[in-house]
Amino acid sequence: MSLHKLRILGHIPVVWILWSISFLIVFTVSLCSPSIPYIIRKFIGEELVVATVLGYLNSTYNLARTLGNVVGGVLTDRLGVARVIMLSVIPFPLSYLLYLISNNWYYILIGESIAGILLGLSFPPFNVAIANLIPKSSRGIGYGLFNLSWILSQILAPLIGGYLSDNVSLKYPFLLSLVISLIPYPLMLYIAKSLSVDKEGSRISLGGLDVKRDLLDFCAINFLNGLSNGMTIPLITMFVMYELSASVSDMGLIFSLSWGLATAIAQVVGGKLADRTDRRRLIMVCVLLSIPPYLLIPFFPDLLYFMVLMSLVSLIGNMASPAYSAWLVDKLGGSKLGKGFGLTSAAFGIGSILGPALGGALWYLFKLWTLLPFLIASLPFLGTLIFVLHVR
Repeated sequence: MSLHKLRILGHIPVVWILWSISFLIVFTVSLCSPSIPYIIRKFIGEELVVATVLGYLNSTYNLARTLGNVVGGVLTDRLGVARVIMLSVIPFPLSYLLYLISNNWYYILIGESIAGILLGLSFPPFNVAIANLIPKSSRGIGYGLFNLSWILSQILAPLIGGYLSDNVSLKYPFLLSLVISLIPYPLMLYIAKSLSVDKEGSRISLGGLDVKRDLLDFCAINFLNGLSNGMTIPLITMFVMYELSASVSDMGLIFSLSWGLATAIAQVVGGKLADRTDRRRLIMVCVLLSIPPYLLIPFFPDLLYFMVLMSLVSLIGNMASPAYSAWLVDKLGGSKLGKGFGLTSAAFGIGSILGPALGGALWYLFKLWTLLPFLIASLPFLGTLIFVLHVR
């Protein structure tokens, strides 16, 4: 991340601390991600049951995260960003402790639920804090750079987690995550002092009719994105485990490079484009260009080809992410920005709750015709264009 770019935000130490905390909490989650499908397989065994349980776990995680989004949005506007960030970060070690002592998949379920609600709780205050520090003219690149905190953490962490799972034990990443999740504790002291003056949490009002209509459009866009993304997660996981016969290390490599590195590049490129071009047009182009490589994945049951295609999907699709965030702040206008981010992210979460269960069912029903589940999963993503065009 460029220090010059961060200078546009003002309060550089605060931004770096926020960036570091976001990096660390997502790093710990991502460190565990390659191991979880395999430890579920170890607990259960049967392929179709594993697919169903993975879908259920993803849906439960997203339900918890959605509840966290709503609560986090409301609390951010009432308590301020510092208190809600602290509330969302401090209990995180409990999740990894449950993973570590698990002897059946119910421990994983409870741990995922805790991680989901805490991550959901953290989303509105982080985004409100950054929105209040970024001038409008640089909002796209500002969000793009901050997004790197949770993206870069997902490049190294799955590689490390996959390696440790293969070479030490499936549960070793859980122990390491437990230790790392304690690091943000002293950083909370600085955040508490630096952001404690922000009692209102944001500078936005959701009073106007046009603003409410736009908010509904953004909620619809996020719901469909969440639905499509949620359906894709079990499809990709099952495709990698059973069609590609990939190891845990391979799974970590896929998450790190095909998603993490591609998405990191997309944030910088997409952030710059969002500040220089029409944000609506950028989002539409990204949606349309990311679907063809996604639909080609079932035709290439080879790890290398899969990684190339998945990288293209991640790169093109995620270039729209900074534009979405900047466009949302622009359209909502001047208190209750926490509620705005909370509702839109909750809409994404609702889609993500339904999506994994549908994705797992699609794999179960159409395993012999893998193109069909991927095609169905892409339709909600394509449907976002209706609401993108409807935003005033």
